[in-house]
Amino acid sequence: MKARLTLLVIGLVAALNITTVLAEVATLRDKAPIAEQPAVEAATGHEVLGQSRTRAWPMQAPTIPHSTEGFSITKEFNQCLMCHNAQMAPAMKAPAVGVSHYQNRDGRYLNDVSPRRFFCDQCHVPQFEDAPAVANIYQR
Repeated sequence: MKARLTLLVIGLVAALNITTVLAEVATLRDKAPIAEQPAVEAATGHEVLGQSRTRAWPMQAPTIPHSTEGFSITKEFNQCLMCHNAQMAPAMKAPAVGVSHYQNRDGRYLNDVSPRRFFCDQCHVPQFEDAPAVANIYQR
């Protein structure tokens, strides 16, 4: 009984002190306590329009070299495919959707983009230049 009571007291003391420890954790949140949501600043960078960017690793989804603000992508309509589907891409001088996007999960090719690849912005993002939040010291 004494051992259980001792463990309970130690646990309570530890639980009370954890908030002090958490308050001192160094984060990227500019000294905002972990339990609080600091105000988010608008990104200071700019979009890189009109130039393709090299991929950082094999099989990386290409980044989008134009703004997609206001683009409509719903389950019924995908505005990206107005220029990037296989039929329109040559006339629009846009890269066509990859053939893998026309494959279903069983590996069979479809006439239209596969529903699992229909929402472009799940993998493809607009290019954006901004200063890194943390210095990157990675070297290959």
